[in-house]
Amino acid sequence: MGQAVRNFISSKRIALLLALVHWLSSFFTERLILTVSPMAHAVDYALCKLILLVALVLFWDFVIRIFQSKESRRTAMYALPYLLVLILWLFLRHPFVLEADELNLFTRATELDSFAYWFNYFSGYYWIICLMLLPFPMGPVFIKLLLQALVVGYCLNRQRNHSGKWATLLLYLPFLLPFVLDLGLSAHRLPLYGMLYLFLAAKLFYDHKERRTLDRKTLVLLSVIIAVLAFWRTEGIYLTVFGAGLILIAYRIPLRENWKKLWKKALCYGLILLLVALPQLSAYTNAPAPLSLRTKPLCGYALSNMLRCGLTVEEISVEDYAAIDAYLPMEQVLAFNERRGDSGFAQADVMELVRPDIDYPTQEKFCNAVKHLILSHPFLYLKSQLLAFDYTSRQYPLTGDLKNTLLYGSYRQWLPLILCFVFFLYSLLRRRWMTLALSFCALCNWALVTALMPAAYAKYFYVDYLMGWFLLFVGLSCLLSRRKEQIYD
Repeated sequence: MGQAVRNFISSKRIALLLALVHWLSSFFTERLILTVSPMAHAVDYALCKLILLVALVLFWDFVIRIFQSKESRRTAMYALPYLLVLILWLFLRHPFVLEADELNLFTRATELDSFAYWFNYFSGYYWIICLMLLPFPMGPVFIKLLLQALVVGYCLNRQRNHSGKWATLLLYLPFLLPFVLDLGLSAHRLPLYGMLYLFLAAKLFYDHKERRTLDRKTLVLLSVIIAVLAFWRTEGIYLTVFGAGLILIAYRIPLRENWKKLWKKALCYGLILLLVALPQLSAYTNAPAPLSLRTKPLCGYALSNMLRCGLTVEEISVEDYAAIDAYLPMEQVLAFNERRGDSGFAQADVMELVRPDIDYPTQEKFCNAVKHLILSHPFLYLKSQLLAFDYTSRQYPLTGDLKNTLLYGSYRQWLPLILCFVFFLYSLLRRRWMTLALSFCALCNWALVTALMPAAYAKYFYVDYLMGWFLLFVGLSCLLSRRKEQIYD
């Protein structure tokens, strides 16, 4: 026992030493890519360096545990084949040139700008930290491949305890779907968000299944992950409350237990949420434009869609029409709808029609007018957003050949949504509380994304996609192993 403790302490010291050396080297590698002095954004720079140090300690601790722990070794062994698949997919599908939002994130990161006003500071910090380690444009993408492979390896390692060596391999299949592989090559916000969400769900699911207890370390880890997910995307706000419920259910914590202990857990959870949210709230407060203007793409998109789906000009009040037309010419919006038809659902291209050099008050009046239209015609708005959700599945029409059939099936967003709904009903009837909570959260995520999405991007529904297929293949792996246990207990 004493020798085991000494070995544990020794391995922690080695991990810390390696992390420190790696961290110190980043002060030199970052000079190859950063275009400004660290003092230009001193607070962001310091926070990124601190997060990087913590990440490197965790990374090197995991690397050392590969040689000491069966669990870590199996996670790495499951992750490695999938990492090779991702690398192969990278060479087949990636142009090795950053475009659109990823290019914007890269450019801002080289200037130590977290781009917090638009993509949230988590996205900016991720790119800044990755470029500190790998100082070239594709660096964050390469790190994303590793992170995704580790999450998949973690899921398979945990599943192996319940379905055996060979049946567990079935769980690779949802991660080999073209849609998941395509998003695996992106280091944008949603592909990262989806993998973090899956890790959280898998840990809660398996910890509940194995009746593990909630210690302080696990509480802090889960609270940090939930806080990041709650504030990284607008739709994640439900996790501020439901995240606490997930923890209570996963670790079977009775509400009638010692209130002093429960109060301490709640205080820890709340403080972590607050600390994680503060930098983002500060970014919104100090932004050059009013926060409400972040809704401009959604407002333009909603206006165009509602007009296409039945809203008439006569139903718009004189005041709202004037406020809208002052920013986005109504005649051009109507012509845009005639020209584009259903393809207008694809994205908020209508915003290319905005009048030039419009001041902030006029832009705010435009947003307020569209919001008034939405509140006045809620069912028409929901209809247009549901049609936009349907449009996300039209990227690959069914033509008959094998390759296209695979892409067609992989990009059908309503398939995993149906799975989430089925698991919700099944869990409700069979009282499988953990699966019920996870599927319910996935449905909440879908509802909020559908209501708020400013474009018909399939990636917006990545969380629901992963949860639906993950829960299905967990069950199939257990059934294949023929083990006599309650699959979703």
